[in-house]
Amino acid sequence: MSLEALRNVIEMENVAVDWDDLFPRLVAYIEAQGAGEAYQAQFPDVTALLDSSVEIASVYARVSALHLAEQRGALHVPRVPAVDLSFLQQKPSVWDAVRKIGRSYHLQLTQALTELLTPPPSLAFAPRNETDDMGAVILQLEEREDAPFTFTLYQNGTLEVEVIPAGLAWPDLAGSRVTIEVGTRRESQTTDAWGLVLFEGLPLAEIGKLAILVEVVP
Repeated sequence: MSLEALRNVIEMENVAVDWDDLFPRLVAYIEAQGAGEAYQAQFPDVTALLDSSVEIASVYARVSALHLAEQRGALHVPRVPAVDLSFLQQKPSVWDAVRKIGRSYHLQLTQALTELLTPPPSLAFAPRNETDDMGAVILQLEEREDAPFTFTLYQNGTLEVEVIPAGLAWPDLAGSRVTIEVGTRRESQTTDAWGLVLFEGLPLAEIGKLAILVEVVP
């Protein structure tokens, strides 16, 4: 017998009694009674309360009726449909925040989004190669098959944006326009033949406010 299920159907606000203590014993009293046991001897305090309180006797009557209905299989329990929690398994992505208008892509970073861009430790502490001084990777937007660009931010404040329009490949990737805005700085560049642009000296403390606009060549 479900104590919570029975408790939910009973209004106890007007009864001056500690129901957290009494209710389980009242249910046990009713169950012992239904099993033909010496319930009054087992629960003399409950018997005394039933004799002295009309409110408790009323609760007893309703709980007893519910218990009897449950024993007979006549207690209707609403069928609750299963809840689809599959969305909880979906990993959030920065791409969900990218707005696409025609051949333009706009991304406005926030502090929460930058946390999704943090690369794994194996990448974060590895410079691109032994000859450059860009330092470790700070943020990186993962590639996606249906998106034409990605970017990487390095420890020295350099932002590298790569744009590869659909159907094109190296060295025919020149011409896409990339605009960034962070703080008071706004700058635009056009990709080279390898689809790359570099923005140097970005203030790392304000990266959480970085906006990127990519206009892909036809």
